[in-house]
Amino acid sequence: MPNWERVNVFSLPRKVLLDSSFLFLPTHRRIDIFKELERLLSTKVEPVVLPPVLEEVEKIASNSETGLGRKAAHALRIAERCLKADFNKLPGESVDEYLVRAAEALGCPVATGDSKLRRQLRAKGLPVVFLREKTRLVLEGYVA
Repeated sequence: MPNWERVNVFSLPRKVLLDSSFLFLPTHRRIDIFKELERLLSTKVEPVVLPPVLEEVEKIASNSETGLGRKAAHALRIAERCLKADFNKLPGESVDEYLVRAAEALGCPVATGDSKLRRQLRAKGLPVVFLREKTRLVLEGYVA
């Protein structure tokens, strides 16, 4: 008889891909994105940042003279609390296309503040987390 180990699947962290616009939320709206994601999904969450997303934020942060540069530096500090994962990026693929493809392949919801990316994800039937009414995160779609 096999030795089965009991695992509470509800205690496993749910991975959520973060877009660069979502990393800026705490600086714009004073929202704790980590606590809010866990509240919204009713489980432990492991936020994931992909390399092209970090590159976008680093590019903005390199212009540190502007207010946006300082906000990007803060967004990079927030990204330090996330899991860094790599996914094969295709040549000529935009960051949004990359996120959609990664979400599809990994079965992860995507957290974004970008309405265009949100439409692309929903067109493919993928779950999206976004800010509504400038105060709370909502989930659009089904998370299995």
